[in-house]
Amino acid sequence: EASINSKHPCFRELNIWVQVQNIPLNWISTEVGLKIGQAFHKIKNVVIATTGSHGGKILKLLVTLNVEESIPRMAKVRLGNQLVIVGFKYEKLINLCHYCGKIGHLDRACSIKMDDIRNNSLQEE
Repeated sequence: EASINSKHPCFRELNIWVQVQNIPLNWISTEVGLKIGQAFHKIKNVVIATTGSHGGKILKLLVTLNVEESIPRMAKVRLGNQLVIVGFKYEKLINLCHYCGKIGHLDRACSIKMDDIRNNSLQEE
């Protein structure tokens, strides 16, 4: 299985759309999107998309990821007087390891996971 060569100078950063999940509907705004976007290397845009016929809303962020680092899977954000844990769903991202959080391989080919198995220190996924 081929992997992405993150050492190539042209491929250290990746612009990608991220859907923010588990955010209360009354908190979906550009300002909150910018606050949540601080979890990423860079944030380029915040969009509030309308979905379906029910008028549901999705908060989407266009972010720049450093492919040499683990990417965020969630973030804690204070919204008013409550602490909310939001999840991130990356659009059109293939070869993401859900074990170590890095781009370029899948869980079954993760050297960190294999080392953890050998050392009996497997993380819960």
